[in-house]
Amino acid sequence: IKIIYYLVSEYIPGGELLALIDKYSKLPEELVKILLAEIAVAIDFLHNAGVIYRDLKPENILLDSDCHVQLVDFGLSKWLSVGARTTTLCGTLKYMVWVVTRCVTCEMAHAVARTVSPSLVHASGRH
Repeated sequence: IKIIYYLVSEYIPGGELLALIDKYSKLPEELVKILLAEIAVAIDFLHNAGVIYRDLKPENILLDSDCHVQLVDFGLSKWLSVGARTTTLCGTLKYMVWVVTRCVTCEMAHAVARTVSPSLVHASGRH
């Protein structure tokens, strides 16, 4: 028996915020203020429900026919109880702050170094 799952969602005619940014490159300040306020309200709602939304980027912000915000792609989201913390690093690299990406690069380098022969690591001058 083969089980098939379907995901049905509401049609959002405005498309991605990224498409709007690409089309106009510079959005009117008043529109940006409204969009940011709606995003903040959505994030606040999720946080109050115990959900951490960890993939906020223009591709994951859809706009309805009235230009209201809807967040999508909860694949990286996480349930977290009040007061709890998470240390998981995730997201889209091109949208991360340079300090975080530098740390990611350092961690990747250290991970590679741990899998390489110790003699090669010492030969490179790193201990």
